[in-house]
Amino acid sequence: MHRWILAIGLAAVSASSIASEARPPWSADFLANPLAANWTVEPPSALGTAATWTNGEIRTHGPRWQSPTFVVEPKQYYRLAIRSKGQPPSMWAAVFFDAAGQQLVSDHYSGLDASVPWTQQEFFFRARHDAATCQLWFHPLESSDSDLCLSRVELRPATRQEAARWADRILAGMPPLRFTLPANRCERLPRTMEALRSGRPLRVVMLGDSIVNDTSNSAWDVLLERLYPKARIEIIASVRGGTGCQYYRQENRVEQYVVRHKPDLLVIGGISNGFDVEAIRSVIQQVRRQISAEVLVLSDPLGVHGDPRAWPLMMIEPGKQGDETRKRLAALGPYRLGLREMAAEEAVEYFDMATIWDTYIAHCGKPYRYYLRDPVHANQRGRQILARMLVGFFAPPDK
Repeated sequence: MHRWILAIGLAAVSASSIASEARPPWSADFLANPLAANWTVEPPSALGTAATWTNGEIRTHGPRWQSPTFVVEPKQYYRLAIRSKGQPPSMWAAVFFDAAGQQLVSDHYSGLDASVPWTQQEFFFRARHDAATCQLWFHPLESSDSDLCLSRVELRPATRQEAARWADRILAGMPPLRFTLPANRCERLPRTMEALRSGRPLRVVMLGDSIVNDTSNSAWDVLLERLYPKARIEIIASVRGGTGCQYYRQENRVEQYVVRHKPDLLVIGGISNGFDVEAIRSVIQQVRRQISAEVLVLSDPLGVHGDPRAWPLMMIEPGKQGDETRKRLAALGPYRLGLREMAAEEAVEYFDMATIWDTYIAHCGKPYRYYLRDPVHANQRGRQILARMLVGFFAPPDK
């Protein structure tokens, strides 16, 4: 009997009748050959060597196990439960495709904590606004020299309230995050704040790189909606990996990446702007010539500048780090000051997320990798820092 189980409503069907684009909820326990249930390995040549299946378990020593594709509801939250083990930490991703089957740039990557015994880990993710189908990917970190093993994967739709409660559980297990923001922090976003209070739909386009993508995946929308019970927030992640405004400013790309989405609020951020304040200014001005969106500019909260506790060593002992790293660290202060000044000149809002992130990391008492899924990008814990900063920024003054 096939033990790959697909549940649709209250029904269950065997692997032989599973469509390649089924609908959640579904679960896999790998008691039968997952290849018969449309699981795949990338690259295929690794199957049977670096990626294997035994009764009740799939394993990978580097290649990627990929689930069958399944139909998703755009903007819907989903709960993913994974029973896994492996050393060191590994990765999973929800990768989205449009109605034509083209892979979308904006995905949802996160980390699986290292574990010697079998461990159940829970995650929530939101389907992209233009997604038609999704596929789950599982693999070790690229630098991993050991295996990731999976014995069960479960997926089901979730409510926004469930996603918010999950985010609360993640935060509760972390060192406390505390910061203070000025009372006038949203004075240049009057329409945004009115929409949050009144319940008028608020469409937010987040423009930038993979760091901005991670920020959009932090569940900050559902957390903020709890502070504004009438709020209806829609997030559109308009991103390219490693890409900043020096790219978006060229060849009227603001039409493709911003204007066509008709945002009420444009959020610009990330670590890939090349310290080019004028490129960000150019994007803002181009957008304003076409639509009347309000604008929020974010400083770089994390990324290639790494753990702030290591900065003195990097700067004092040049041999400890490459010249490029030290140059980037030296450029951070002037760049962030330039962002603030540019935002004031353009009458847009500015939020210095970097200082809050760096201060928290410097005093949290946890290794930097505790908040990361790889050397640069946040895991579910790091994303909660990003989420709570944005929630605090938009929170009512009395919260």
